[in-house]
Amino acid sequence: MIAMDSLLQDVRYAVRILRKSPVFTLIAAVTVALGIAATTTIFSVVNAVLLKPPPGVRNAGELVRVHRVAEDGSSDNLLSYPNYRDYRDADTGLTDLVAGALMPVAMAGAEESQMVFSFLVSREFFDMVGVRPALGRFFLPEEDQTPGTHLVAVLSHSVWMGRFGGDPSVIGRTVKLNGPEFTVVGVTEARFRGPIAVLDI
Repeated sequence: MIAMDSLLQDVRYAVRILRKSPVFTLIAAVTVALGIAATTTIFSVVNAVLLKPPPGVRNAGELVRVHRVAEDGSSDNLLSYPNYRDYRDADTGLTDLVAGALMPVAMAGAEESQMVFSFLVSREFFDMVGVRPALGRFFLPEEDQTPGTHLVAVLSHSVWMGRFGGDPSVIGRTVKLNGPEFTVVGVTEARFRGPIAVLDI
């Protein structure tokens, strides 16, 4: 009972102090509100990126990112394509190994070019993550054997809708990416958010 009386006295005292200093009260309330908002935002981002599996990805909990470790202990995830092939063909204990690189490109349009983010991936990427094409197909085995001989592209669902209006005749058309023309062979599912979500696991 004594503890409850003491608590009530403290609350009454705090209320009197806050009434005497309305500016301080306002600043304190705004600070608390901003803190709650920031915490909620950060948790939402962490939950979406780290805790929830990427939408449209099969067996997301089994995916890992491979890093190269140098003799001095430093680590990075930059590998040459020949090194990637050596690791892919070696007995690493991994079921599949794919390569990918983020690259901003200029996609030429009817009037002006637009900068978009592209992702260069080896042909096994879509099979590994279990994504199916919403339209067309994904890459064939022969299309990543020799550089520059099969210029094919798969559009994300959002680019297909935004740049091409969801036109199904986009398959077989060419798009200019940084100058060269690529033949569009497929479109990803709408729920697939792209390789960044997968490779950030």
